[in-house]
Amino acid sequence: MSGERIGAQRLHELGVVNRLCDAGQALGTALEWSENSRPAPPT
Repeated sequence: MSGERIGAQRLHELGVVNRLCDAGQALGTALEWSENSRPAPPT
């Protein structure tokens, strides 16, 4: 809680975030991830 900034790559290495994307691509990446992560409908 020192207020020190931690970069995205380091947060990824620490397991705080599970995926990185290019600048400006966060929303598109999140939407893509959510589409691929939802459960399949019952059969």
